[in-house]
Amino acid sequence: MITGASSGIGRAAARLFAGEGARLVLAARAEGPLNDVVAECERRGARAFALSTDVRDEDAVERLAQAAVDEFGRLDVWVNGAGVIAYGRFEEVPTDVFRAVIETNLFGQVHGARAALRHFREQRTGVLINMSSIWGRVSAPHVSAYVTSKFAVRAFGECLRQELRDEPNIDVATMLPQAVDTPIFDRAANYAGRATRPIPPIPSSRATRYAPIVIPSNMSS
Repeated sequence: MITGASSGIGRAAARLFAGEGARLVLAARAEGPLNDVVAECERRGARAFALSTDVRDEDAVERLAQAAVDEFGRLDVWVNGAGVIAYGRFEEVPTDVFRAVIETNLFGQVHGARAALRHFREQRTGVLINMSSIWGRVSAPHVSAYVTSKFAVRAFGECLRQELRDEPNIDVATMLPQAVDTPIFDRAANYAGRATRPIPPIPSSRATRYAPIVIPSNMSS
């Protein structure tokens, strides 16, 4: 399962998993681009299907998890890849925009974790991959909602790892990438009054060659 799979890191992850022969369920709000990713994965020989999902909706995320189990019989890996960003001084970013960033980046991953962990506990195995950021360890001005959400995601993952110590075959990984060349910056809500760009150096998520996926046990950030 990969949320935020229609572009960026989520799309790159889908192609990686497809190359490893995984069976994929791909989720995002944008149905058209999501179907394009399904086609990419199928060209790589993987079985895949897509469900348009807003991760802010907990019931929708629960249905997403159940759809995966209904289709493939189990759920092995959940990648919380959906994310958004807003630029601007804290006072200038509207409350509803600030809230949307928190609800997508933090609660979207909380909803994914709730849905995934229930199945993982039933199976006694599974890997949950949460997406934090380098901004989950260092702060910056003009991106307060994003930084707040990513700090919270990192702390959330650490709490889950502690709670799952009695489940040695259930792993929680928290990824903290630097700025990556993805559409998130072009689609950002911008209240800064000027053009914005990610902080270099900027690796690309659009590369066509990837290293093999290795998912070790006891994954950590």
